[in-house]
Amino acid sequence: MKNRVTRVASAAALAVGAFLIPVAANATGTSAVVSLDNPVVGWNNATSANNDYRLGLMLNLITPGPYYLDQAGKLVLNKNYVSSASSAVKSGKQVVTYVINPKAVWSDGVAINADDFIYIWQALSCNEAYTDKGGAPYDAAGCSGYDQIESVKGSLPKSAAGAAQACDAGSSGNRNAGLCPNGKTVTVTFKAGQSYPEWQGLFGLLPAHKIRVTGFNTGYDDDATALDNVLSGGPYKLSSFDRDNNNYTFVKNPRWWGTAGKLDTIVFKDLGSDNNGVAGLEAGDYNVFEPTAITATIKAQADAADVSQQIKKGYQFEHLDFNMGTTADYNVGPGNAAVRNVKVRQAIAYAINRDALIAATAGAIYNTDVLDNRIFMIGQDGYKANGKAYDIGGLVAGRTKAKALLTAAGYKYNTNDDYYHIGTTTGAKLTLKLVMNGTTARLAEAQLIQSMLRAVGISVTVATASNGQSLGHAVSYDMVIFAWVGSPFLSGNKDIYSCDGGSNFGGYCNAAVDAKMTAANKSLTMAAEASLYGAADLLMWNDMPTLPLYQKANFAAWKGLTGVVVNPTSAGITWNADKWATS
Repeated sequence: MKNRVTRVASAAALAVGAFLIPVAANATGTSAVVSLDNPVVGWNNATSANNDYRLGLMLNLITPGPYYLDQAGKLVLNKNYVSSASSAVKSGKQVVTYVINPKAVWSDGVAINADDFIYIWQALSCNEAYTDKGGAPYDAAGCSGYDQIESVKGSLPKSAAGAAQACDAGSSGNRNAGLCPNGKTVTVTFKAGQSYPEWQGLFGLLPAHKIRVTGFNTGYDDDATALDNVLSGGPYKLSSFDRDNNNYTFVKNPRWWGTAGKLDTIVFKDLGSDNNGVAGLEAGDYNVFEPTAITATIKAQADAADVSQQIKKGYQFEHLDFNMGTTADYNVGPGNAAVRNVKVRQAIAYAINRDALIAATAGAIYNTDVLDNRIFMIGQDGYKANGKAYDIGGLVAGRTKAKALLTAAGYKYNTNDDYYHIGTTTGAKLTLKLVMNGTTARLAEAQLIQSMLRAVGISVTVATASNGQSLGHAVSYDMVIFAWVGSPFLSGNKDIYSCDGGSNFGGYCNAAVDAKMTAANKSLTMAAEASLYGAADLLMWNDMPTLPLYQKANFAAWKGLTGVVVNPTSAGITWNADKWATS
């Protein structure tokens, strides 16, 4: 899955919490304050309701997983949690084996073991046989990879004396009967013919012994019990928080078995507005500032201030999405019937001059180009300019095609007001609602799109959603601007673009696209997977469920710290927070 960063929506890596903090060096004390621009709801980033980038920044400090993504976006085995991980084909099935670090424990002292792997597989498998506390279906943010697993089983090595160690029996109620849940070796067997090339992106863990009791879907939403229930398997733990003021404090986890983090305390503190970020660094209110989006104003402020900064193109991109839903899925409600017409969506794409939009926004700060692929970033292996035909968007030729498509869709052009109308030239104007989160950059983009669509006869109303409001939380729209934040992995795209995808907020559905992505996620090699995802993207350019705009850059500024490094993936700025130290 990907984290959504509308911040209408505000989006975790492909496996929630899987890419965590590597080993740190010497502990020295003190604290750091990280700016937080969006309120978060709940603590379980693996649910569609709480799958949020900013929450992920905090969970980086506490969530165990076998691998993390480093500053180059490369996978690194996290030996704090597993001493080894390997994949092989046995009897025609892919089998992955993890050996858990024998020292690994949750912050309540319970061992991290096979049961945690078993639980997260079942919760994210999209298998109706597995249900949450009370029998409700699991609200999984995404199921890619987990839905291809046949079984997850634990085992125990022989003792030093050569005697077999006893496995716990498990229970039918916990759905781990006979699976050796106390095992420290975990064997994951994929279904026949359903290999998963991105297996390293799986298994960001939750404490099975705790969340079975609280419940997966909403058990972590109860602030009154969060300090007891939100356990840590990382170098820090949640110590206190003030949800109303969006402030959260993490302290060292006394049960952490790895090298201690350098800072004693890491605080996430409400920013209010990105415009306060650099000034907050200079005033000492914050040590780390990662804005929702880098703007010319923020960059100029950082350049003029006595702060450190880094900007790096990442695995995230800005895009325009259409609400094609006919029901109240994700609480967004059905979209305007117009955007369910592919000709209208194509017309909108031909009306938008993406080069001009970039030049007026992100292009004034860093070099970036029109993105003609919604799966791959420019320069990433597999990238092809599948949407190149739309590069004429907003030009004379593009506007001509847009008007022809609107006419073909049955809308009537009124030469007196230069708008398309529904039914007849005197019918209601073709009017669409465009939603964004109100930041300076997004507002500029929305107003440019509004103007470009006006030039082809479409009326657009721009609406602002409150900061932190999510596409899964009652935002009604016909079009929406936001960004997906991801990683080099591709499989999470299935959750976004498949008919029943956990993050398919626009209600898009094409069985042929589903088939390509399903086959891709069963490939044995990443090359085969990339080819199939490329074919899926090509099909989507005919359907236009989304219009990719441009690849975004990750930016952060900081003061009073060393060791801060921008990560190009959804791991975010706190990916190595245990290596930060005061300067």
